[in-house]
Order: sequence, then C-alpha cells, then structure tokens
Amino acid sequence: MERFKGTVHDALSGKQDMYRILRERLLTEKEGSGKRAQAPQIQFDDTCSAHSTLIEVIAADQPGLLYRISASFSQQNCNIDIALIDTEGQTAIDVFTSPPQAGN
Repeated sequence: MERFKGTVHDALSGKQDMYRILRERLLTEKEGSGKRAQAPQIQFDDTCSAHSTLIEVIAADQPGLLYRISASFSQQNCNIDIALIDTEGQTAIDVFTSPPQAGN
C-alpha cells in the first residue's frame, strides 16, 4: 500500500512519467496474455439532454484505461461533469457527460 501511495504521489507531482509506467505495464500484460482485445465502442448522444452530451465507452478493461480516456478528453479541451465508471468481468463500461463547448 505504501508503494502504491508513493507511486500515485509521484505521478501527481510529476516525478513519475505516467505514460512510461502505463506503457511498460501494458506491454508486460500483452506479452503474458497472448489474446487480442476487443475493439472499443464509443457512442455520443447529444439529444438526451439540453445541457450536456453523453459519451459511453465500452472497452476491454486494462490498466490505465481511464487515464487514457481522460487524457483524450483533456487533449480535446473537453470538460467532464459526471463520470460513471463500471467494470463487468473484463469489460469496462464508462459513461461521461460533458457540457457543450462554446462555438460547437
């Protein structure tokens, strides 16, 4: 637990490179699993709410998945109001809501 806390602290403070850590961990897992992951499914729904877009992501669960999803949102300057994170077996089912961006 102490090692985990230290890793989280170092990642948040910028002392650890999260991309490198996740890349190494994913590489190790892929080499050990020998199976191919299912393609992620992403659905957008901007009709269910007048003030936000619903984004549903269904993908094979793996270390760093939520980090990569949130980094993608951040790169697109997308704010997330609500995140519902769930895992069923080896499948991640994550739902996010995002307010409309100015000019879109």
